[in-house]
Amino acid sequence: MALLFMDSFDHYATADLAEKWLPVGTYGTISIASGGRTSNCIKRVYASSRNSPSAGVSIAPYRPASTSSGIVGFAVKTATWSSQQDVNSFLVSVWEGSTLHLGLYVEDDATISVYRGSTANQVGQSAGGLVDGQWNYIEWAWEINDTTGTTEVRLNGTPILTATGKDTRNGGASGVWTSVRLWGHDWIPTSPTDTYIDDLYLLDKTTGTYRSNNDFWGDTSIKYLVPNGDVGGQIQWDRTGSGLTYNYDAVKETSPDDDTTYVSTDVVDERDLYDFPSVTAGATIYGVQAVISAKKGDTGSAQIAAVCKSDTVEEEHPYPLGIASDSAYNFYLFPWNGDPKDQTTWTESRLNAAQFGPKKTA
Repeated sequence: MALLFMDSFDHYATADLAEKWLPVGTYGTISIASGGRTSNCIKRVYASSRNSPSAGVSIAPYRPASTSSGIVGFAVKTATWSSQQDVNSFLVSVWEGSTLHLGLYVEDDATISVYRGSTANQVGQSAGGLVDGQWNYIEWAWEINDTTGTTEVRLNGTPILTATGKDTRNGGASGVWTSVRLWGHDWIPTSPTDTYIDDLYLLDKTTGTYRSNNDFWGDTSIKYLVPNGDVGGQIQWDRTGSGLTYNYDAVKETSPDDDTTYVSTDVVDERDLYDFPSVTAGATIYGVQAVISAKKGDTGSAQIAAVCKSDTVEEEHPYPLGIASDSAYNFYLFPWNGDPKDQTTWTESRLNAAQFGPKKTA
């Protein structure tokens, strides 16, 4: 797959956080907040005591198989980096189930180290450090292996840490990763300063369909677009809610309003298609991710996928997802590395003309 996950943090509120990310532990307060690079971001508030040794939020992206390699990129900011660490306080960490393989750590001098399992096992340390009070764009790549493991960290596009031929596999785990955590293991600030993360992407370094997406993207902005029109003759779901003229009216809110306005169907293979605003002129488009907030209408099994129509080619996402609950909404994510029309990378004009929507697949 290659592209696994992206987050702008702009399309949901703190109350919706657990519909996408898995909260881990209870130490500190994590929220969706204003003050991001373009709009919202995810924020961790300083707290003076520790209640859990592995607090944070975790993302376990859907993919057909776990891999040993990955890349995560994100913008991060805090007032003073020298006050942001304590024993095992990893800013980002890579896990296989409950096994911590690797952690990215900010040292007292604001340099970055990568450790295996805990801060007793350093894999490498950066030559340069983070800057206080401004956004720093970190990209971190890893390969988990007992003897040939690698790791590389880039800061604002410049390599600052490269280590090869290392032991990056922790203990008896199988050597793959299944999730990534933010503030994922004893993130213990030692003075009152909050941390902010924005514009996050996650790859598995395998060769993706339509676009490789197995290398660093560089300083990246993740843009969130809401539907702005129905596609004529391509609307099959029913809309519910007051004051709705079109189906897209039921799903165009920035943060989901759940049962207030929505579209639904009980017919397998029915789908909606919506238009979206144009992307920024001149943008390099690494990938597109359809985000659907959904729940089942009743007990029993149900499955959903996003569909993309590019020119005359309509593609159902190859990995539909089972809807877990009939009582609570969750986010279901469907990334495309490139354009389904001719299996090439996205272009600005192609993406602006494409349509996306939900499809009931079971």
